[in-house]
Amino acid sequence: RLAGIELIVLGLGEPYQHYDDKLKRYYSYLQNTQVVKDDDLIVLLDAYDVLLFPSIRSLHYRMATARTPVVACAESGIYPEPYTPWVYPQGLRGDGSSSASLNAAGHAFLRDRGQARFLNSGCIAGRGADMRKMLDEVHEMMLFIKDDQQAFVRYMLSHPHVISIDMPSLFLKKKYGLPSR
Repeated sequence: RLAGIELIVLGLGEPYQHYDDKLKRYYSYLQNTQVVKDDDLIVLLDAYDVLLFPSIRSLHYRMATARTPVVACAESGIYPEPYTPWVYPQGLRGDGSSSASLNAAGHAFLRDRGQARFLNSGCIAGRGADMRKMLDEVHEMMLFIKDDQQAFVRYMLSHPHVISIDMPSLFLKKKYGLPSR
């Protein structure tokens, strides 16, 4: 328990076989509306490589003031589809809808690689009902997309009113390039 947040670990001790293992576990757990209420604040985290900043204590407030009901952590790399910077709607210069502005946005990404502005599926937060609705669609995508991050990115690109990116990483952060000790 951290700052009134209950930690429930899914899949601990179970063998990891594929990217969709965590999605199946998230999906199955969130379907139980007796355990996960619609208004519960849920944070889905990867194990071992996600840091929670002390500001996680203000997650309720941050979620209440977020521009979308679901927020994902940000990362500076683009995975698994390297062409997607050209279609990301937020955080890129050239926000217009013309192909020229999309091209400018893609080139801005290539110039500014160090900025965390892309979705990382290793940490996603939202209310129970919103998370269930999102996972219903993402879970279906896993029938033809074999990478959870790719499915969440595609969901975000088609539902920008539902999920946005935590820029500039106020409470969630993937642990890349940090010492392991």
